[in-house]
Amino acid sequence: MCIVCSIGGCFAQRDPAYSHLRLVSDTLRMDGYTYVCDTIGSTRVNLYNAENHPGRDEIAYKDGTNVSFEKLLNDDIDAIVITDELDKLMWSIVDEAFTKEQATTFGKWQLSITLNISSTTGYITDVYFEYINISNYAKVPVEVYRGIEQRLKNEVQFVLTDEGKRLTYC
Repeated sequence: MCIVCSIGGCFAQRDPAYSHLRLVSDTLRMDGYTYVCDTIGSTRVNLYNAENHPGRDEIAYKDGTNVSFEKLLNDDIDAIVITDELDKLMWSIVDEAFTKEQATTFGKWQLSITLNISSTTGYITDVYFEYINISNYAKVPVEVYRGIEQRLKNEVQFVLTDEGKRLTYC
């Protein structure tokens, strides 16, 4: 089973490019945890744990120096090391979360998973899911996304570069 997934940079606040679009936010209270589901415009969905670091500033250096948006966008910062073994682990966590039946319905649609990583420990602190609301990712129970988040946080630790250690988070 193969799920199309991208792991990239995260922006804690709403992307300025989409600030003109209507935002509908729903709070999903589950048994022992809460998720927020933001629908931006009429199609883009962001799903994340309510305990994520709300209002986190943009990535910067710990000394207060800003990191340019272009540098982040172009992925010009080597903050972490992703080995083949770590890459395979992350893919397997995502693949194993979905049933074969679910996976066969995803078709061309993509699921983006964005990770915030501690620049002190290399562990994942926040996980953000993004998908299009007409995709079958929207039909997946929140519990599945919760399982992915928990496994990523518990099983994945990145090696930080010297540059990564200088950032407020990766």
